[in-house]
Amino acid sequence: MSRLSQSGFTLVELMLAMALFSVIMIVSTTGFIAINRTYTRGAIKKQLNGSIRNLESDVSATLRNPQSNPTYCKHDTAAPPDCADSPFNMNCISGARYFWKSVDGISGNSGLYRDSGSCSGSSFVTPNIDSAVRLVDERFVVEKFTITPLQNYLFQVTGVLRTVDGSAQTLTDNLGSIKPSEQTPPVTQIDPFKIKCKGSSAGSIVQSCAVQSFDFIINSRAISS
Repeated sequence: MSRLSQSGFTLVELMLAMALFSVIMIVSTTGFIAINRTYTRGAIKKQLNGSIRNLESDVSATLRNPQSNPTYCKHDTAAPPDCADSPFNMNCISGARYFWKSVDGISGNSGLYRDSGSCSGSSFVTPNIDSAVRLVDERFVVEKFTITPLQNYLFQVTGVLRTVDGSAQTLTDNLGSIKPSEQTPPVTQIDPFKIKCKGSSAGSIVQSCAVQSFDFIINSRAISS
């Protein structure tokens, strides 16, 4: 009787197959991660733009009857001098008070809120997040928000919003890059319009990073007519 023929894969063939399978898995995983990162950042960017549109609409409604010039209070500089002592940055105009946490280490909620309080004077009451209208989600930090009166009933509204995780962003000043371990100087040294998300090489933290600036003009007379 003849011996039954035996056939199969050699060790070299098995190693080649495993190597090819590993390459395919690596390429597929890398592509999936890149697609997921792009989708996540796109979704966050959309939410951020929605917050800016919500803020623009609210400020426009406030300026329908501009009764006073804006009073901007920055808690760590107390300018102008009559600003009340508060852990919030505040912008008051026409009976509305916009307030948000400072970005220099004050603990607590992020986001931006509006109530009808005052920024200064004997009638000042510390802002209460729970009873205020939330305009920007707590997942975002307000780096800058100003309302500047121009001529002919015009107001310029500028600002910068970013995601909370500062380790995913690069902060810069006029001298160049500020390392994460050096992000504790006064906020005045940082140009908020130069904040950017780090590249993908920085790791998974960049996946949820988004920074958006805004600069628009509101014609209060046109709104009220």
